[in-house]
Amino acid sequence: MAYRSRRDLLASAPFILEYERAGVSWTSTVSNVTSATEATDTHGEVLWLMVDRWRGMTALEKLEQVEQLNRSCDQLAAAGARVRHPEAPEHEVMLRVMALRLGREHMITVFGWDPARQGW
Repeated sequence: MAYRSRRDLLASAPFILEYERAGVSWTSTVSNVTSATEATDTHGEVLWLMVDRWRGMTALEKLEQVEQLNRSCDQLAAAGARVRHPEAPEHEVMLRVMALRLGREHMITVFGWDPARQGW
């Protein structure tokens, strides 16, 4: 969906007014909408195509996307742990990944493993 005016945009996304009241700057043109929180490397038309796609997804499709993103984040975190600790066995790599997600206190309480002592 292309937004031809600010009025069209606000009709489909009334939360924008709340952002403006909070001091977040929003500007709109025929094909481009930018805000202080948007990535500057994403063209406005592409952004709206993405938003339209997300709106058309079922809850299950959205959940699958989130699951895939989480899996990718875990894989990147594991790769980083392997670079920082090349001698670490796989179970230790997974502990380091969990430590990034759960934090030090939970790791000590649940696993008896202190990432501050062992290294993140």
